[in-house]
Amino acid sequence: MKDLRFRAILIKNLSWKPFDERFSSIINRFIEHSRIFELEMKLSNISIFELNTELTDASVKETVSLSKRFAKFEEHYSKHEETRVQAVEDERAKKFEATMSKSTSNP
Repeated sequence: MKDLRFRAILIKNLSWKPFDERFSSIINRFIEHSRIFELEMKLSNISIFELNTELTDASVKETVSLSKRFAKFEEHYSKHEETRVQAVEDERAKKFEATMSKSTSNP
């Protein structure tokens, strides 16, 4: 009779125990793991953000460097082009003067 009574009490306790109370240790572990997972995701996002920031900074520096190099190239090209244009104009002026001197010397 005691054995039957013990089993009845055990079954009653097992079947009527609230879910949260029965599985509280599992629920608490799940909550803790969820919190750890969220922290790891935040750290991961911060790392990705920092990496993107570093890449952006490097890209900006490279762009500035290329802009400076291009400006130097343009300056050099402009000077060279001015010299070339001046040489062509001088050559035309000489030809014109030669043509004019021939036409004035030959009446």
